[in-house]
Amino acid sequence: MERKRQKIQREARWRRVRFFVRVHAWVTGSVLLAYALLGFLWGPSFSISNFRERWSSFADDVTVSAVVPPPPSAPVVVAEAICPAGTLFVSLDWGDDSGATTFDVYRDSALLVSGLVDSEYDDTSVAVSTSYSYVVVAYGPMDPGVASSVAVSVTTPSGCLELLTPTLDIVTVADTNVMGLGSVSVSDTTPVITGTSNMPTASVSIAIVGATSTYALLSTNVNGYWEWTPVSALPLGTYTLTVTVTHPLFPLQTASDTLSLTILSMEAAGDDNDDDDGGGSKKKKKRPVASASTPTYRTPPELPLPESPEPPRLIEGLPSAPFLTPILDVENTGNWVFQGRTLQTTLSIEAIRGDIEGRSGDIIYIVRDPENDEVYTASRSGIFRKGVVFAEEVPVSRTWRSGEYHISATLRAGGMSVVAEVPFRVVELPLFNLGGGMLVTWNDATRFLGWASLWSLLFSLLLLLLFAREYWLYLHSRKHITERDFPGHGLLRSEKGKEVDHV
Repeated sequence: MERKRQKIQREARWRRVRFFVRVHAWVTGSVLLAYALLGFLWGPSFSISNFRERWSSFADDVTVSAVVPPPPSAPVVVAEAICPAGTLFVSLDWGDDSGATTFDVYRDSALLVSGLVDSEYDDTSVAVSTSYSYVVVAYGPMDPGVASSVAVSVTTPSGCLELLTPTLDIVTVADTNVMGLGSVSVSDTTPVITGTSNMPTASVSIAIVGATSTYALLSTNVNGYWEWTPVSALPLGTYTLTVTVTHPLFPLQTASDTLSLTILSMEAAGDDNDDDDGGGSKKKKKRPVASASTPTYRTPPELPLPESPEPPRLIEGLPSAPFLTPILDVENTGNWVFQGRTLQTTLSIEAIRGDIEGRSGDIIYIVRDPENDEVYTASRSGIFRKGVVFAEEVPVSRTWRSGEYHISATLRAGGMSVVAEVPFRVVELPLFNLGGGMLVTWNDATRFLGWASLWSLLFSLLLLLLFAREYWLYLHSRKHITERDFPGHGLLRSEKGKEVDHV
């Protein structure tokens, strides 16, 4: 009798173990299935990258120790209009902040200057009897990372006579402040270049002359701020960076700034950074002193004192003009193209130097994706003449994802080169055109099928569970059914009080 009781207990424990094993198997299978569906919806790259991250987290043993600075606080700005010696400007001042690394100043909701590390700024591009609103945004390395001040308004006096003399300053190159410096060395082959001028909506001409020449034409915003990034990577070497600003209505009012730009390799740049003292402290009202070693952080701009303003750096000593002036255009309507279609481009020579006229040269086309990676390269040969037009058809692969792309054409002749570039957009190839601008793309269809499959699977699992329950009730009823229990089981219940025929 005791042996039989122990056997029954072992069988009961074994049934519980099998039950938990089945539950665990169902949960594990559901998780793996959901993971596979996510990989189907987001592409195979999702599963590969996720697996690599999980594997590296198990394989790597990393110990990190760091001093965490506080997040930046909202600057409290004090603005004052000053007019000493007939020169009008607005002086901005705010408190030091250990949690902030850089500051941006906005005037009337438009960017005025970017990359300041000093807690003050003098706005010289103001007019008499005019109201301005200023906002200072602090940026720090820690979350939330951004703090904005309350808008501060100031009205300039009417009795100050201001003589508008064109000014231009290159402020930063690859996040390195270059105010007051004659040269800078960076490791970024596509450095972001920013600057300011006292002429709003003025024409800005940028020339980078060296092993290869790059020219660009853009405009300042309503506050005189401008920013530009070369699309084509600059080879390692030393270049002459010249920026010229021209008044939009008076072409004779120009100013320029010149800088020696050196592109170093990552190893060489790392050696230069090791020579820095690494001091990150920032004291108020301290101006940087130019040195041979350029710091990797942005130093505050060195502004002229209002009592003795510096003379404007007018256009002089500019590098020689390029040997030819190319114009690259995209012929596709709206400057966009579908995946799997062809991009139509034309390259025309507007002006050319006499000794290059009629000579043969090479044209290299390069297409870069939104991550600035090369996705297409082609080389052509031709005769360079004024007014000649070269047509190039670029096949757009279906694998190119949608986004903003750039195509550049490098013209080389006689050991010289000039780069022209233009942006365009790649749009997903639609599967269906529903009219009215409604397009159904392949990704949309794949995403819809993935969600439909997921919900179908969940519904199938629910039906399977219901079927399993009904089948278990059926097996149970064959051995343990009573007239009282029969109406209370199953989805399709019998009415209470109904007679049950016993077989």
